Amino acid sequence: MSFFGNSFVFDGKPSQVYNIFITNMEGGENTSSGSSNVSLRTNSIFRRSVPYFYGSTQDTVLSFRCAVTSPEEILADESRAIQRWLFGHSQYKKLQIVQNDMEMFYYNCFLTEPETLRIGNQIHGFSFTVVCDAPWAWAYEKSLTKTYAVELASESYTFQNTSDDNDYLYPDFVITMNAFGGYLSLTNNSDNGRIFLIEDLAAGEVLTIDNSRGILTSSTGLRRLSSFNKNWFRLVSGRNNLVLLGNISSLVMSYKTARKVG
Repeated sequence: MSFFGNSFVFDGKPSQVYNIFITNMEGGENTSSGSSNVSLRTNSIFRRSVPYFYGSTQDTVLSFRCAVTSPEEILADESRAIQRWLFGHSQYKKLQIVQNDMEMFYYNCFLTEPETLRIGNQIHGFSFTVVCDAPWAWAYEKSLTKTYAVELASESYTFQNTSDDNDYLYPDFVITMNAFGGYLSLTNNSDNGRIFLIEDLAAGEVLTIDNSRGILTSSTGLRRLSSFNKNWFRLVSGRNNLVLLGNISSLVMSYKTARKVG
C-alpha cells in the first residue's frame, strides 16, 4: 500500500522520534487488498443451476505490507527501542498516517512479520505486515450530547450516519436519569420504527450501555435487563429520524465510523 505522507504515529508516538519514515520499497504501480470485499453465503444443490443465496459478510480484515526506513544508520540500541515500540504487542494499537486526507482516520492494528532492512551491514529500517481489526480504518470517536432540564424530555432530531460500513452502527450510551426517575424511549423511525425502551429507573441513576456487545451497566449495581425491551439501539446507513422521550437529564451517544481508505 502506498501513502504520499511519509510520517506516521503508532501507539501515540510519532515516527520523527526515531527519524524513520514510510517508504515504498517496490516503486511504480502497486496494489493492495481493498476494504470492501465480501464473502458470499451460498449453497448449491443437485440439478439447480442458481445457488441459494443466504447473505454476505465482510469478514476479511484489511492487511497490507509496509516498510519504514531511516536515511541514517540505525544503531543497535535504537533498533531495539524501535522494535519494542512497533512489534510484539498484546493488543491492538492505533496507526495514523500523517497526510492531509487521513488526519482524522487510523488503523487499529498489529504490526506482524517484521523483517530488518539492511544496506550493506547497516540497519536502515524494517518491513512488516499491518493486520487491522476490521476490513477498514476508523474515524476517531465522536460524541453527541443531549441535555434536558424538564421532568419529561421530548425531542425529535436527525442523525446522519456517514460510516462506510453499510451495516448498522451501534453507538455507546451514557444515560443519566433526572430527579424524578422513570423511563427512556428512543425510536428510530428510519429503522422501521424500532424502539429502544428501558423503564422503572431510579432518580439520578446512570446507565452505561454498549449496544454493539449488548452490555448494560447501572450505577445502582442492579441488573436492569428485566426493565429493557432488548432492542439494542442501532443506526441505519445515512439519515436517521429519531424521537426521544423520557425522564432523563442527559444522553451521551459515542460512536466511531468505518472509513474505507485502504
